[in-house]
This record gives sequence, C-alpha cells and structure tokens, in this order.
Amino acid sequence: MADTPKKAKGGRKNRKYHRNLATCLTYKNSHRREHNKIRKLKKHIAKYPTDKSALAAVENCLKVIRGY
Repeated sequence: MADTPKKAKGGRKNRKYHRNLATCLTYKNSHRREHNKIRKLKKHIAKYPTDKSALAAVENCLKVIRGY
C-alpha cells in the first residue's frame, strides 16, 4: 500500500496537496525530462564535440527512454 497517495486532511493548510497529480504522472511516464536533457546536450556537443561525459549522458538518457 506504499503507492496509494495520501489524502489531504480536512483543514485549509493542505489544499494544494495532490492538485496536479495527473499532470506530473504524465510528465514522468513520457520521459519528457530525458528528452529535454538530450536536446540541451546535443547543443552542448555541437559546441564541444570531444566532451565524452556529455556523450555518455546522452547514451544514458536514450537507455531510459528506450527502456533497456
């Protein structure tokens, strides 16, 4: 039962809790962060083509996107 979301209690202090759960879940499941990171890294690699750590970071992001 660890993945059941907590619910806000009846007070007014927690009214922002759980507000954009569907939006955040969609962002996470679409790997949008990794796509954006690859886009930034490709610009960096165009400027610095010998940066091996950037190339490795792109490969890691592609693995996450592909699911390997």
